This record gives sequence, structure tokens and C-alpha cells, in this order.
Amino acid sequence: MFRGTPRAQVAAITAQARVLRAPRGSTLMPANQPLPGLLVVVRGALKLVLNANGGERVLGLLGPGDSYGEANVVLGTAPRVHVAALVESTAAVLPREALLALTARDARFALRLAGTLAEQVLALIDMEANVPRHGARRLASYLDSLAPRPRAGGACSVQLPASKTVIASLLGMKKETLSRLLRELADRGLIQVAQRNIAILNRAALAELAA
Repeated sequence: MFRGTPRAQVAAITAQARVLRAPRGSTLMPANQPLPGLLVVVRGALKLVLNANGGERVLGLLGPGDSYGEANVVLGTAPRVHVAALVESTAAVLPREALLALTARDARFALRLAGTLAEQVLALIDMEANVPRHGARRLASYLDSLAPRPRAGGACSVQLPASKTVIASLLGMKKETLSRLLRELADRGLIQVAQRNIAILNRAALAELAA
């Protein structure tokens, strides 16, 4: 989002950043409270969690370089999800006022921010479109999304960015269902599983299943 922004402007914002450190399992940002700014992951891994119907649903995973809260920064609203640390993590909070000021004076930055928001909307549409799909198709689509782009035939390897429990929640299924589906894909010769490391043996067939 800051690509092309003059270094001096970026430095002025980062100089105001607040560093947050979170031990594994702790909440970095609670739900239903205004965000102080844009959250940027420096180190570790975070999950976005929605509490609903007495349970938790993982809506997204964040790694180093990922950001969260663009929409809330623009609108000044409180998010419904809370941000929790999957492992010991460090994040920076870029203040809302500084980001809005940069948006007002730099049209290119404003356009890149709008692009980021548009990508998030499309990702949510894709996620909702995947909900009615068969579990195997959802899993195949997710594994294909982790693989390198552009898509190429043959084999490649990916790593699940979190535990199977978290990935299952992200895909809207139980951990036992995820484990069963992984075994089914392995039995079909599409993948090979070694804990969180997944070797995709037939990328084209996996993409076909996802479609």
C-alpha cells in the first residue's frame, strides 16, 4: 500500500507507530472496540476470530507484512472480530489520523488504499461463495490458493500457516473433517501430507477439483 509513497512521508508515519508484543494465545486487539490505527504484522502469526453462536470462527490469518483494519481506519468503526496471536508475535499500529492525512494529500496512496479495500471485499465474496461447496472442493481451493502463482502443472509444496484446528475453522469445518479430507485427497494421489507440510502432486487435478 505504501509502494511509491515518498520515503519521508512513510518515515513520518512509522515514527508515530506503536509497537505491540503479544505472547502466544493472547488477544492483540479486542472486538467491538475502535482500532487506534492500521495493524501491521512484523513478526509471528495472527488470526482474526469472530465469536458467534457460542463458538469461534476464524475469518483470516495474518503473517509478516500483512495488515488489518483498513476499513475500520477509513470509517472510524469498531471491528466485530478480535485479533489473537497464534504464536509469540509483534505488530505495529500506524495511527489513524496520520493515515487519513496522507490519504487526503496523496491521491496515489488513496487509490492504493481503495484497491486494498476492493481486494478484501472480493476475498469475502469468494469466502462466502465457498461456504455451500462440498468440503473437498473448499479444501482443494484453499490448498491451490497457497501454491505459487501463476499456476503451473506438476508438483509443488505448501505449508499450512496454522494448526489444523485453525485451518478447519477458517474453512468452516471440524478438525476431524479436515483430517479426513486430507486423507481422501492423498488417497486420490493429489497430495502428500507430512504434518503441516503439503506436497501437491497434481496441481492441475487439484485446481479442477476446486472448480
